[in-house]
Amino acid sequence: MSKENEVVIIHVPDAEPWCKYISELMGKRVRIKTLDLDQQEYENPPEVAMAIQEAYLVVILASPDMLTYMADKLWLSNSLCNVPEDTTVVVALCFVDSERFESTVRDTYKTAHTWKHYVIGKDQTVNISSVADMLDIVDKNEKSRPPKRPPKANKKTKEAKPCVIPSSVHAVRLTHLIYISSNSAHSNKRRV
Repeated sequence: MSKENEVVIIHVPDAEPWCKYISELMGKRVRIKTLDLDQQEYENPPEVAMAIQEAYLVVILASPDMLTYMADKLWLSNSLCNVPEDTTVVVALCFVDSERFESTVRDTYKTAHTWKHYVIGKDQTVNISSVADMLDIVDKNEKSRPPKRPPKANKKTKEAKPCVIPSSVHAVRLTHLIYISSNSAHSNKRRV
């Protein structure tokens, strides 16, 4: 069973153009969900955690405002540090270098040191190569899922045996109904 969204892109408003750009580079090859964290209605929305759980690849668009958001909103750490085995988190650096990103998230995001970094900038060739690598990660994670096992047969259930169903059913015809009147102790017979 494949996941609902193969790629989830997490960003804040200052990276909106980069989000659209990366989505366009990925094209229609994968199902993409984009989440603008500033547009979420309340703190620690379950939609973010669910989207991360239902993705093969989570792309964090690390812009200057995103670094501030990640430092201030510690609830995001739980979602990003508890991803399933078949989900990979990567960072697309937009106007931020790796060192600045690492120093911001080092203490709070315990798995951040395992996240691969891509620099998204003006060089389209580099950007295309980065997105191609991200798509390879999606393919690898999708293939790593264990195959779905057929349901086990229950040994207690008996195998269905063929039976003949009659074309007409004969019921016993009730010809007399015996009832006891509340006023008398005698039985009265009544024909039906």
